[in-house]
Amino acid sequence: TPSPQLQEFSGDTKPLGKPFCTATIGVYNEVNPKYLPTPIKHHYQFNIRDVAKVVQGMLQADAVRFDTPEGMMRLWAHECQRVFSDRFVVDGLQDPKTFIELLSSKLKDFFETDWHGIMGDVDDDEYGPIMASFMEEGVEGVPYEEVTDFPKLKQRLEDKLEAYNLEPKLLSMNLVLFKDAVRHICKIHRVLKLQRGSMMLVGVGGVGRQSVCRLASYTAEYDVFMIEITKQYRMIEWHDDMKKLFEKAGVEGKPTTFLFNDTQIKDEGFLEDINNILNAGEIPNLYAKDELPGIFDGVRKAAIAAGLEETPDQLWKFFVNRVRANLHIILAMSPVGENTRTRC
Repeated sequence: TPSPQLQEFSGDTKPLGKPFCTATIGVYNEVNPKYLPTPIKHHYQFNIRDVAKVVQGMLQADAVRFDTPEGMMRLWAHECQRVFSDRFVVDGLQDPKTFIELLSSKLKDFFETDWHGIMGDVDDDEYGPIMASFMEEGVEGVPYEEVTDFPKLKQRLEDKLEAYNLEPKLLSMNLVLFKDAVRHICKIHRVLKLQRGSMMLVGVGGVGRQSVCRLASYTAEYDVFMIEITKQYRMIEWHDDMKKLFEKAGVEGKPTTFLFNDTQIKDEGFLEDINNILNAGEIPNLYAKDELPGIFDGVRKAAIAAGLEETPDQLWKFFVNRVRANLHIILAMSPVGENTRTRC
């Protein structure tokens, strides 16, 4: 059933929600058997949740910013690219290029147009539209909108980088914001702004994965949390850091990016805990019984304001849900060797 929000996007009286949902399912039905996993492309695994992610991305927008059929089609194409195409290995651009051809065929089937017919004044037809939600300063609830003025987008991020480097508590970064870096920052920012949005950045060390993540998080006004590895760093120290992270996101209620790279995996159990956080929002048996009252006291006021009872079960559930809402995990992994494939 098309969402009422999607129906409102239509410039006329005909709801556009249903065709977009059906087209997304059509894209998924073609991607799933066509782009199959291999030893190099082990992450080519898609499921029906990807359809929901496209819809979730579209629901960031509103009718004021996307008030034409072409604008809605560009939004839909952009979200399909972010959900499906960003997962593809770029070897000669073959997979991303054939995916654009797939989108073009779906546009023709459902909307009687094609890829180039909806691009309008997009900066680069071969890349596709760029969407962002940080272009306006000092506006509450900055809108998710299409950005066609690339120099303005670049300048906006350069201003953010300058402001970042003036922060005394943050590690200064000397970055050159070339076109791909700007696009990557927009992609990361988009995921951070999604409900429970997390992602994995794959690239060899030194290409700037952590830098673009830090700038995207700063642009989103999120704190960045990283662990500090020492020779004695083991599961005990890891769990102590996870408690600090959980209290930051769950008790203090601060939106936080947990940036974790594969050079910090001193114990494969770290990944099991990350998997539990992604799936359930908690790490089993992380807190001892005598530590729970402190957690309950920290969230009690906010839980009461939310209309919950002051029972241990309700307070713990509120704490976990708050962690899930505020914590975004970004894994920085290297494609070199077999470790990433095994860990995935």
